[in-house]
Amino acid sequence: MDRWFLIWFVYVAGTASVFEIACTVVPFLDKYYSLAARTVFWFVVAHSIFVFTRDKIFKQRVKAGNKAVFITGCDSGFGNQLAKQLDSKGFRVFAGCLFSYNGGAAELKRSCSSRLHIVHLDVTKDESVQKAKEFVKNNLAGCDLWAVVNNAGVLKGFTVEFSKMSDYQDTLEVNTLGQVRVTNAFCPCSESAGEGSSTSTASQGEPVAPTWQPTQ
Repeated sequence: MDRWFLIWFVYVAGTASVFEIACTVVPFLDKYYSLAARTVFWFVVAHSIFVFTRDKIFKQRVKAGNKAVFITGCDSGFGNQLAKQLDSKGFRVFAGCLFSYNGGAAELKRSCSSRLHIVHLDVTKDESVQKAKEFVKNNLAGCDLWAVVNNAGVLKGFTVEFSKMSDYQDTLEVNTLGQVRVTNAFCPCSESAGEGSSTSTASQGEPVAPTWQPTQ
């Protein structure tokens, strides 16, 4: 059920209840009840329509213009889909892929326009991140680096009992330190645009799972 319908119903029910109580306490208001109820009803309807259409129709949308976006983890998942969507909307997209010649990278090359560039990126390596930064800077073609999306992430291990120390190390290296490397490297580039932003999301991450503990 749409939440706006629920809001509308609460408005109407609440207003009707208030009028019923008021007419009981002050009887002479009863003759104005019909007019007042009708007025409030249409006010609530108009207000609900306004709120609904404001977000659906009149919401300000970002125009691609001369904006570029750098996305990590575009081999699959959210990063891959976001790269396609931003390319279709006219943004210049730099898609960071661990495997830059096959899989998701090859699919992006086939399905997207020339505005999208595949960038080899291993977020666990400082040298790889720096090379990616230089590639982006040299291929902006007059665009501003408007946003950096830290999407690269891994899912390793399970519960404490079944996870290896290497699982924790790999997860930390990619999901945490990888984001720090990318953000530190690209922040100066996006800040120079005057409105740069950085966001973090991932298709994969460490789930919270119950653990087993023996009792005495």
